Parts: sequence; C-alpha cells; structure tokens
Amino acid sequence: PGTYSATGAQVSSGPATYRTTQSSVEVRSGESATLTLTYQVVPGSLNVSATGLPAGVFFSFTLSGPAPATTLTSHTGPKLLNDLTPGTYTLAFAEVVHNGERYAPPGHTISLNVTSSQTAQATASYSLGFGTLALNHALTPGGSLTLNIGDGINAPQQVTLSGTGTHELALNRGSYELTVASNNLGTDLYGNAYLVDGADIGFSIVGGQSTQVSLSARNPTEVTRNDNQGPGSLREVIDRVNAGSVITFAPSVTRVTTETRISVAKELSIVGPGPAQLTLTTTGDDRLFSFLPQADVHLEDLRIADIDTTQSGPAIHSSGRFSLRNVVIENNASSFNPSGGAISIIDATGELLIEDSTFRNNSSDASEGGAIYNDRHDHALVIQRSRFEGNYATQSGGAISSDGALEVEDAIFDDNYAEWSGGAIRASFVNSPHPLVLRRTLFHNNTAETSGGAVSSAQLTTVENVSFVGNRAGAQGGAYYQFDKNATLVHTTFLNNSADTGNAITSFCDADTTLTLGSSIIVGNANAFHCVSSTATIASRGHNYIQSDDTSGVFAADPTDQIGTSASPLANPLLALSDNGGFSHTAAINPTFTTALTIAEASCLDAAGQPLTEDQRGNTRPVSGMCAVGAWEFAPSAPQSYEPFYGHGLSAQTYFNGIISTAQGYYWELFGVRSAGAYQIAGEGLMFRQVGDYVRSVNLSGTLSEISVDYRKAYTGSAARQIAIAVNGTVVATSPTFGDSSGADETVHTLTASGLNISGDYTIEIQNLTPADGQVVIDNLRWH
Repeated sequence: PGTYSATGAQVSSGPATYRTTQSSVEVRSGESATLTLTYQVVPGSLNVSATGLPAGVFFSFTLSGPAPATTLTSHTGPKLLNDLTPGTYTLAFAEVVHNGERYAPPGHTISLNVTSSQTAQATASYSLGFGTLALNHALTPGGSLTLNIGDGINAPQQVTLSGTGTHELALNRGSYELTVASNNLGTDLYGNAYLVDGADIGFSIVGGQSTQVSLSARNPTEVTRNDNQGPGSLREVIDRVNAGSVITFAPSVTRVTTETRISVAKELSIVGPGPAQLTLTTTGDDRLFSFLPQADVHLEDLRIADIDTTQSGPAIHSSGRFSLRNVVIENNASSFNPSGGAISIIDATGELLIEDSTFRNNSSDASEGGAIYNDRHDHALVIQRSRFEGNYATQSGGAISSDGALEVEDAIFDDNYAEWSGGAIRASFVNSPHPLVLRRTLFHNNTAETSGGAVSSAQLTTVENVSFVGNRAGAQGGAYYQFDKNATLVHTTFLNNSADTGNAITSFCDADTTLTLGSSIIVGNANAFHCVSSTATIASRGHNYIQSDDTSGVFAADPTDQIGTSASPLANPLLALSDNGGFSHTAAINPTFTTALTIAEASCLDAAGQPLTEDQRGNTRPVSGMCAVGAWEFAPSAPQSYEPFYGHGLSAQTYFNGIISTAQGYYWELFGVRSAGAYQIAGEGLMFRQVGDYVRSVNLSGTLSEISVDYRKAYTGSAARQIAIAVNGTVVATSPTFGDSSGADETVHTLTASGLNISGDYTIEIQNLTPADGQVVIDNLRWH
C-alpha cells in the first residue's frame, strides 16, 4: 500500500508526438487501484513569410489543415502561427497590388507538414506577374506586317500581323521597343508603299495589366499633321510620294502651317476637302510653294491665306506648270518687286489653268499684280469661272499683271485697285507676241489712278461679251485703255465708267495701235472716247449704241452706229446690273429697245469675223434670226408685255389722279401719282406719295402667269416703305419693307408675283403701302 506515480512513454504517429503528464494513484491494502495515463498531441508552429515584395508591403493568405480540418482561417503576413495540430496544411496566397502593379507567387498555394515541437517554414516567392501586350491592327487586305518587340537586352520577339483584329502577347514587366521588321502591306495606285501608324514606339509592360497598341496602315498620300515637320506633314508627304500621286488630307487637318517654302519638282495633285475646311499658310518671311521647272502641280478644294512676305508670290512662285480648281487665295501680301501679291509666274513649261477659284484681298505692296504676276513665257495663262475681288497693287494690274498670253473666260473682277494703270488687268509688255483674250466677263468698280480703270493693254487684244460697269481711271480710259498693238472689242457693254478723258475707252491711236469697236453699248458719262495721239482714230465695226460722245476726230463712226451728244443724249437702254443668269451679273436691255438694239444674224460676229453663238451668260445667240448688241442677249421666251412708262406726260411736281396713256400704247388709271423726276430707275417712271396711291391697268385680257415691277426709295426720309401687287383686287405679292434708314438710297428692288394662272379680262394694280413721308418710285412693269 502507498502512493505511486507513473509517466507514459512518448508516442509518435506521423508528424504528431503524443505525451502524458505524471499521474499518481494510491494503492490500499486489499484493494485494486486504477491509474489512467492521458496523452495529448504536442503542437507545432508555422512561420509564414514572403519574398519579392517591396519593403513594407504586406501580403494575405488563407490557411486550411487538421486543426480542425474544416476550418479556413485568413491572415496577414508575415506571421508566426503557434499551437498548430501536426499534420498537412495548405496556404493560399493572394495577389498583392501595389502602386498599380500586381505581384503573385508561383502557383499561389503551398502545402507542408507541421510537426510536433517544430517550427515549419512557409515562404511565398512573389514576383511581378506577366503583363499583356495587345496589338490592335487594321491593315491592308492581303498584306502583312512583321514587328520586332525587344527589351534591349534579349533577342527581340517577332510577330506577324495581317488583316484586322487583336493579337495578344504575354511579356515580362519592363520597357520595350516596337519596330517594323518587314512591311509587306503593298502599295497604292501610285506605287507608294503603305505606311504604318503606331509602330516605332516605346512602351512599358506592367505586371498583371494589358498594354494596348494600335497599328494601322496609313494612306501614303494623306497629310495627317497640321505642322511643318515629321511623318505625315505636307512637306514630308510631298517629298516622299511618287510623281503622279494625289495628296489628300485627314479630317483632323484643317490648317497647315509651314515655316519655310515647300519646293516641288514633280507631277502632283494636292486635293483638300474644300476651301472652308482647309487652309494652307506660312509663318515667317517665306512663301508657301515654289514650283520648279520640273513641276506639274494641281491644287484643288483648298484655301491659301494670310501670308505676308518680302518674297514674290507668297502663295505660289512658279517656273513650271500648275493648275487650280476651286481654290480660294486671299489676304496675302508681297513687298517684292516684281511680285504678284499671291502668285508669281516667272516661267512656264506648259499651259497654266485657273478655274472656279477666288482671289480676294491680295496685295502687291511694292510692285504690280495684286493677285497674279505673269512674266513673259511661251504658254498661256487661262482663267475660267473665277473671281478677283478687292486686290491691290502699288503699281499696275490691281488683280493681274501679265506680260505673257492671258485668256480670261467667265470671270468677275470687282473692286480691284492699281495706283498706276489697269485697275483689274494690266497686259502691257509692249513687245509681247502673246495675246490678251477676254470673254464673258464682268469688270465692276475697278480703279486705276492713271489709265485703264479696268483694263490696260499693250498686247494684241480680243474682248467679246464683256461688261464694264462703274470702273474709274484717274486720267484716261475709265474702263479700257489700249496703249499698243491692236484691240478688237465686240458685243461689249459699258455702263457708268468714268475718267478725266475717255470715260469708257482710250486708245493711243498711233500707227502701231488700232482699236476697233463693234456691236457694243456705251451708256453713262459723256465723251466716251479719247485718243492720246492724233495719228489714228478708234474704228467702228458698226452697230454701236453710244449714248453720248462729243469728241471730234476720235471715233470713226459707221453709218449703222447710233450716237448721241451731251446736248441730245440717247435714252439709256439698259436695266440695272443684276443676276440674269450665267456666271456674272449683266445689264439687260430694256425690252422697249428690242428693235433699236437688235441686228441681223449675219452681223452677229465675233472678233475674228466668225458667227458669235453666245452672250456673256453663255446663253444662245442669235435668237429667231436676230442678235442683240452688247454683252446680253434677249431670251427666247414666251411673249412678254412691258411698260417702262415712257411718254406718260406727268409733272415731277404735281400728283395726278386720272387715266393716262404711254408710248407703249397701254392705259393706266392713277391715283396720287407723279413723274419719278430725279429718282428714276431706268426711264421716266412713276412716284407714289402715300398709302392708298395706286397704278391700275385698263382693258387688259388674255392669260396671266407672272408680274414683276422694279421699285426704289425716293427722297431721303427714314419711313419704312412697302408696295404690293394686286390682280382683280386681290393682293398677290407684297414687298419687304425698305428705305427705312435716313439718307438717299438708289438700290433698285424687284417684286414678282408668279403662278397666277389667270385667263380672260384682268386688272393689274401696283399699290403703295407707304406713309405720307415715304415716297416710292416704280418702273419697268412686266407681265406675261
């Protein structure tokens, strides 16, 4: 009997060790005692750490294992885990995102045994994960592109792309270069290799992220930059492409600015999206283009503007060949002598063509040719359907100065100015063998301070179907001056031109200078002609209508000419300059002069004596075997009734109520109406006084589809004026209000009522809707 102690021997099973504590039992006499030994598993430890992460960056993991087996615990490391039941554990490590980069351990999980009384070590080796390079490509069909992808250390990878799609590559974190190894994308119609946008770049791969690169085949002839240098600039494209190429512009390119001139020595077309969408210009003191002798350049659908330079030809300096179509050239200036405020042509290797273009507000600040200077060469400069507006030269040729052959057709010269001669055109190289040809053109409001308000020529000159309106010369030849050689002017219209001498035409009139005028109309100031010399005269080819000329021994009239004097001028047969169709405005002939101003078809001849088949508008002439003189031809339309109110017999001081008849044979009932007096439109005309005044037809019948009447403000009051047209008592047209500003206003308006479809007897009435202090003049009533 007594007390006994016992300790169980250590037991091991796999990674687990089991131990007991000392147990005691008391043994008593005659009794049986029981001693129970209790074993317990000895725990182990697990130290969890990681490598490859930036200092101070934590990681997270989950732990699963036998203590108990169904428990999943989450932890943030590094961490020492104690009191773990021995056995197999699995650690799952999460990715770590730090500063936008992703770190991950290989495989993401670690399995290991935890042994009793020992510390197991679990270390996750983190590294930056692979990134992805996504190559988005849109390439030419059937072509291919091979790329090098290198990090500068290892041999570059190569990838070949074709068609359209996305190609992805897994790359280690780092910096790379993407370059073209082989371009097999083919060529365009002109043999230019397709280029690649998006290649030859550097890029970086970030762990766990995708880097996007876009690659596309670029049209090799497309300008993609607004600046002056680099791939895709206008200069680079011009220098690179093959001869014969057509250069276009990306939609994002709206204003290309160069710093120095672009020289061209090959055949090219440069085509924009339109003058309103694309401007070419320069900075500094240089021109935009130099076309060398080898050049043959076509420019279309663009604008060249805002160039101010001491160089000649700020826009174009050419010694080769070029053409323009729908090009606007404006606001350019040159102070070089000789210059050309926009274009300087010093030589040519072929015909030069300008069509459907506009030259506006260009200036030659030290010389001649406000817009164009055309030097002597053996090829023609042809201008068609183009406008020259507001150009200026300190010497001659407000718009154009030409010493070579110049042909102008369907053009408008408006408000150009020269401090010397030729407000619009100077063609005065005396010994030039080249002609000046002007057809279907309007010269309006041009000014020369010396001679030739519109045109000054010393070259063999042909003028056909041309109108000269409102031009002025400070000395001689308000519209036209012929200094040398021969000139023939046929079917021309001169209206309100002025000069100190020769309000319409001046010729040098010597043995070397002859000027012939035929089938033309001259209206406006007296003394239409002037001769500088007295050796010869201005010759007539017949059928001219000269409103007033008092000069003696200057114009050798033909018996078919009609000539008035300042004491007894002929009536003005012209209506106001207006849009009568065609490229330019024309001054139509008052229908009452149909008989007086038409000639037989056999006399309807051009300057060369051949049949003339059209007028300034391009309308057919002759009509029904007859041809109008001047630049405008009567239309072959339905018969039209016309009332210019000639011979009404009314006073210019007293308003009349009653019925009158006119030279046309019509009768009119008037109420509150007098003569137009000093406020005429084209003839004598009628003036209303106040609201309720009217002009009403008497005894008209037939079919009526359209009525029109010209009207204007009279006197200087500021009342708002208005008229109406009524038929059978119903108003069918009402004018807008007009003349509501103080002061004189000679603007002529036209009110038209159409689509009437009336048959039988009818009454036409022109009504005044104007208050008492707002007089209105009407004239040229037409109906059919």
